[in-house]
Amino acid sequence: MFIRTCRPILSGKELILNYCSPVNSYEVRSYALRLHGIKSCSCRLCNLDRSESEKVKLRRANILETYEKSLEPRMQLSFISANYSPPIKELTKLIDELKELRGKHPDLEFHSFELKSDLAEAYVRTGNVLQSLLVFKEIYNFEKTAQLSQFSSDAAYKIASHYVRLNQMKEAKEWWDVVLKELAGSIRGKFNEGETKWRKEALYLAKKLSPKMFSDAKNIGLL
Repeated sequence: MFIRTCRPILSGKELILNYCSPVNSYEVRSYALRLHGIKSCSCRLCNLDRSESEKVKLRRANILETYEKSLEPRMQLSFISANYSPPIKELTKLIDELKELRGKHPDLEFHSFELKSDLAEAYVRTGNVLQSLLVFKEIYNFEKTAQLSQFSSDAAYKIASHYVRLNQMKEAKEWWDVVLKELAGSIRGKFNEGETKWRKEALYLAKKLSPKMFSDAKNIGLL
């Protein structure tokens, strides 16, 4: 078994694994941790969640409820019928409010993750590919900062495919290289700068790990 770390480690340092996803709420995370016999977590995210006032918690809960009961259903309707417009202004407003609630800790704002993905798709629905591209870049940068490697390759592929739509193939293929390194890196580790045959190995691994993405990339001219 090979395990890849998210960051460089020193000899003798304790190795740790996540018991739950940081995208989940504090309540869901706490319940998952208790199942493993962990009564209290002292990570930055859990400490921040515990320190927030009831007013902030209530406001966030109301924002997420608005998204789940109102905006998310409208997004789904916009995907199946041209008679419904995606709620771009409303999504943007909620994302800004969630970001404001996190204050000085924007790198821990996981609650708006799904909303941003919907916002990026909403811009595509309205034909604003460039604005969607900017949102996906923001998502990718957040995922890299938060070390959400299970999501970052998907965001990188969205960016590459958007550049194809914009007919900017140079940028598209640069981001496709990012996708390959993200996918393959989870198996064989980072590629060195001097490696010349990295792409062949990365293509082989990408085809095995994400055959649909590999096929889609071929269809839009990235291969």
